[in-house]
Amino acid sequence: MELSACQHGRSEVWGLIEALDLREQVLADYERVLGTDHPDTLTARSNLALAHKAAAAVQQPDTAPLPTVPGPQPPSDTSEQPA
Repeated sequence: MELSACQHGRSEVWGLIEALDLREQVLADYERVLGTDHPDTLTARSNLALAHKAAAAVQQPDTAPLPTVPGPQPPSDTSEQPA
């Protein structure tokens, strides 16, 4: 049986809701175990924010901005160049 576009969209939204719930649980656990300033906790917080942004883009594709991934950054310290 093939899913209709509406059923597929509903399934996608429920998947996003479940993913957001899991990311929120991970963040809460990291904060409790590692502390709020630990690098892994900060990464989990960032991942949750990106997941919320992606969910908003799916729910409102015409108005929500797409999440962007930063490209490679040049080295910040150029003083250590070979002579």
